[in-house]
Amino acid sequence: DVTPPIGNIASGDYSVVVGGDGNHATAQEAAIGGGADNIASALGATVPGGAFNIAGGNFSFAAGYNAQATTFGSFVWADPTAGAFTAGANFQFLVRASGGVGIGTAQTPPGGLRVASGGVAVTGASSPNYGTAAGVFLEKYGSTAGAIYAYDYAAHSPLPIALNSPGGNVG
Repeated sequence: DVTPPIGNIASGDYSVVVGGDGNHATAQEAAIGGGADNIASALGATVPGGAFNIAGGNFSFAAGYNAQATTFGSFVWADPTAGAFTAGANFQFLVRASGGVGIGTAQTPPGGLRVASGGVAVTGASSPNYGTAAGVFLEKYGSTAGAIYAYDYAAHSPLPIALNSPGGNVG
């Protein structure tokens, strides 16, 4: 015995809701794959599933739990560890994963990032965009150099930085 989905709406031209309950695809070419209480309300917006996600920017993508891709071309994936996780600018790729993020690997430090084979390259970062962040920053410095530094932008003060503090050697 199969119960049909309740409360799904696909009201935009060429929009589709494949399954789940309480999903609303209300814009042209918007799509929701399933899950519950998801909204795709902009041109080409997509929610593949999950719950309480909003793809509200044109050509945006929201997945997981309470991800809000409300700006043009944004991609937002969120785990259910906190409230809404929202894109703040066009063309952002945002991930909230309390268990960590792995690129090319399944191993991650708790809540951190691990990149396998290739390392990390940072280009074009701009310190004034960090708002009240505090931590260690890797960024492009001028046109020919890079910088690694620790800073508390809320207090407007540098932080101490330790290189290889457990071993004591830097080579």
